Amino acid sequence: MPEALRQIVGRFQKARTSRQKYELLLAYAKRLPPFPESQRTEENLVRGCASRVWLATELKDGKVYIQGDADAQLVKGLVAVLAEGLSGLRPEEILEVSLEFVREMGLNFSLSPSRSNGLVSMFSLLQQRALAFQSQALPALLSLSSCEVLRLMADKANSLRSARPVRSLVSLVAALSVGILGGLQMRQEESQAQQGSTPPKVVTTILPITQFTRAVAGERAEVTPLIPPQMGPHDFHARPEEARLLAQRMCW
Repeated sequence: MPEALRQIVGRFQKARTSRQKYELLLAYAKRLPPFPESQRTEENLVRGCASRVWLATELKDGKVYIQGDADAQLVKGLVAVLAEGLSGLRPEEILEVSLEFVREMGLNFSLSPSRSNGLVSMFSLLQQRALAFQSQALPALLSLSSCEVLRLMADKANSLRSARPVRSLVSLVAALSVGILGGLQMRQEESQAQQGSTPPKVVTTILPITQFTRAVAGERAEVTPLIPPQMGPHDFHARPEEARLLAQRMCW
């Protein structure tokens, strides 16, 4: 667990009652820096929260910096806990954090179900952003041949057998991304002799896969997300036009 988050957990462990934990959350809410109005966008709005919550992230010098705000004070305190506990970490460090810290703080019994779900949504969004930031290193894979790409994909897949759960997720997405690149390369190699060929059309599902694919493929593919960036996969329901889209494109 990151040191900043460990210190926050320790403070909440000293608060024995739910009332004391609420008071501590309100104190953290007051410590949250002002949130820029320019960041109150749909892209930064967190879905799955009963209150309106915004989370903005920035990658600077290889570290993720988090800003946030909410229209309810207790939820604002949760935002402050995440921002203070995770800001300044590298993407891979954020991905290694488990929601176990919520249980250690005692918030799993103190929060209402709606606030607990909101906390999970906030934390999941931050991990998705961290995963997406890792994609910035993937364009270097474009220098590999298709055979080298497939070999790397196999190595990534094999690494899942011994990886920790969260690292398994990272490895899985990396393997999928490398596979996308391999598929695009082979598609391009097969069509090199054809004149006026158009880039392959690819449909992706969740946000990290979409961002990975766009980072890897660049202009070599037309990437269309199936699920809107701020919608969870469990909330998505395909319509007839989306079914037609899937029938016409490669899917990842």
